[in-house]
Amino acid sequence: MKIIQLITRHPSFPGGINQYSLILAEQLWNRHNIFTHFLGYSDLENPKIESHEVTVNGFPSTNLFYKESTDILEVFSSLLTEGVEAIIFHYIPKASWLLKCLHFLKKKYRFQLVVMFHDGIYVPRGIKKNISYEIRQFLRKDNSPNSSARELTKIADTILTTTYRYQMIISKWVKYPVICIPIYSTIGEPQSTPPLVKRSRRMIVFGKPYLRKRVYEKAINQLVESCYKLEIKEINDIGPLRDSACEVILPKLSGIDVVEIGEESSVKISQIMLTSLAGFIDYDPSYLSKSSVLAAYCAHGLIPLCSRYTESASDGLELNQNYLCCHKFDKLDCSQLQYIADSATAWYRNHDIKTTTDIFASILIK
Repeated sequence: MKIIQLITRHPSFPGGINQYSLILAEQLWNRHNIFTHFLGYSDLENPKIESHEVTVNGFPSTNLFYKESTDILEVFSSLLTEGVEAIIFHYIPKASWLLKCLHFLKKKYRFQLVVMFHDGIYVPRGIKKNISYEIRQFLRKDNSPNSSARELTKIADTILTTTYRYQMIISKWVKYPVICIPIYSTIGEPQSTPPLVKRSRRMIVFGKPYLRKRVYEKAINQLVESCYKLEIKEINDIGPLRDSACEVILPKLSGIDVVEIGEESSVKISQIMLTSLAGFIDYDPSYLSKSSVLAAYCAHGLIPLCSRYTESASDGLELNQNYLCCHKFDKLDCSQLQYIADSATAWYRNHDIKTTTDIFASILIK
């Protein structure tokens, strides 16, 4: 079976969705004999760059750098006539312009359109705005950036998303079940995780530059307090220090060394995580299930710490059960900390790479 995965750029480019889609392609091929052709769409409006194709881990990947919709349709049509039976569309708000093209293709060709809503709520610089306001925007029928999400559900055959809140909103638009499956780790899953007593008292701050910059600028007090309560003397900062949008300035902290690890391979990052005690993230706790950073912490047996908390469970994640917040715990003994780490890992296993791949495969092979 052949499929298309629509993603933001070539899967070799850094980014959670790109890495997510590449892992999915590898697993679908190895476990279910489903072969992927990637189509990247993020730079399509740049008229100075021509379309080009590369191969990533054995999978062809084409960036659609066209401005005319007829050219885009030619690329899709050639693949659909060559035996492609389904398209998995990894949706984010910037992909709204693809709607007209997909509407046309659905009328002309027979294929499954599977939509994964990674980011149905339009927040350009991360989750910062009032959630109630954003949900109202998401439900609007006007020409806001989120209106395309509702339109897309009208032509989708199957819809998946990453959080319960997104699931509840999208379910109001369709008459069939919307599947909710949290994000898996994009830096791999170790077969086993060492207990906390065999790890160094080290905190991990991991992710894209804007996520780590937010930690050091908006949640530095929570990070420091978490380190003190866990008797941590070292923070490892993992990821590039800058991209086109921002630059990370590492803080100087009293009694805590902040070590720049930089951009490393998944294997190296995994090794560091397996020997560390905890991982810190600044994120809205109601949407933690869509964070690949949190997924990596859970998969590697770290104690997940969030700068914020919610009293109610969200997507199976519960404060002081699967993650900690410095405002809501005092010093915990080793067995209590191990319980948190084990509970986080157990939560993750319910939607790990194998489980998620099997769900996608069951949708595609009908």
